Amino acid sequence: YQQSGQFDKADPTLQHASSHDDRPTTLEMLGGAYAAAGRTADAEKVLVKLTEQADVHYVCPYEVATVYMGLNKNDQALKWLEKGYADHADCMPWIATDAKFDAMRDNAQFRDLVSRVGLRQK
Repeated sequence: YQQSGQFDKADPTLQHASSHDDRPTTLEMLGGAYAAAGRTADAEKVLVKLTEQADVHYVCPYEVATVYMGLNKNDQALKWLEKGYADHADCMPWIATDAKFDAMRDNAQFRDLVSRVGLRQK
């Protein structure tokens, strides 16, 4: 729903899912949907939940970075992606093809990161 711009259908579905499952992946999807729908305050609340979880147990930095990308906070997204690289996070290969990072494809730091991960950009 989010990819096709049907935010009115995506939000309730993801809200329902997150009420039963507050794992980082579910929160990442909800935060991304909020950001895409222009619900900045709600997306930032999700970021708070994700970072609070990261203080207690491992949260893949990629998941936090995607929400920051939705909010057009590329510097914060890069910070979390660098953390993912430093952690050797298994989610890092997704950055090479995930459309959520398209806005950074021309960013030298992002291109360098993709290269360090050992990938080529799409």
